[in-house]
Amino acid sequence: MLCETAFVARGGEGGPADGDLDALAARWPAWHARLAAFLMSDPLREPRERLQALHAQLRDTPQHDLFSGERAEQA
Repeated sequence: MLCETAFVARGGEGGPADGDLDALAARWPAWHARLAAFLMSDPLREPRERLQALHAQLRDTPQHDLFSGERAEQA
């Protein structure tokens, strides 16, 4: 599902496992061309750039720690 208003990430996810690409090609033979077309047209470029700009603005705020992935040291 694609939703330009949500972002979810987990470390270690996103890479193909053994056999995944072969399974995709067997089930959807045109997937590679469709993926290439999607990446070339980059329909999420503008929302991604806006998100990156907003994230950069947070670097100068107290909320930066919430989004940086860094944990505050406990006293």
